[in-house]
Amino acid sequence: MVRPLAERRGYGVLLLDMRGYGTSESDPNAFGWGCTRDIDTGIARLQTRSDAQSDRIGGLGLSVGGEQMIEAAAGGPALRAVVAEGAGERSVKESLIRGPKGYFAAPMAAVRTAAVAVISGQPVPPALDELASRISPRALFLIHAQDGGGGEDLTPDYFAATGESKIIWMVPEGKHTAAITEQPEEYAERVGDFFAQALLR
Repeated sequence: MVRPLAERRGYGVLLLDMRGYGTSESDPNAFGWGCTRDIDTGIARLQTRSDAQSDRIGGLGLSVGGEQMIEAAAGGPALRAVVAEGAGERSVKESLIRGPKGYFAAPMAAVRTAAVAVISGQPVPPALDELASRISPRALFLIHAQDGGGGEDLTPDYFAATGESKIIWMVPEGKHTAAITEQPEEYAERVGDFFAQALLR
């Protein structure tokens, strides 16, 4: 996705590895709790650059990265547009969004949530539907696969919680975060058009 945004659309792109992954230091956290501070640091760096426009910064995240982009956007106005693909279920708070369907799985989810909190030393983050509701009127584009896993089926709930300036794309027969490789041309067009409408108008 970086190449179409940079070469076809002319965007400057800053790539971040989540802490503990790629070439980034620190301990990895598969649930991403506390990692929004890395996004905040990246945004702060962009805001100091003379070749970047601070009112035209967008973010794109896949899976846990999508969850972190939603949380980062909810935390302040610097991100003007966010694409989150494959955002799922990261704590018992999301499990409870399912209502009665989620109650059966809630005890196990609560144990997992407590374990992640203890091991990571991070507080349990707010539920993603609550965070999504804080982004409006800034733009949010949610992408989810029909056959995605990890709680990705909750994407319509996050979409419903959001106010204006939102779009959603359910990828038929897609797998978790696979749209970018399985449908690269459509993906590039949809994401590029979204950023153009949200950041360049």
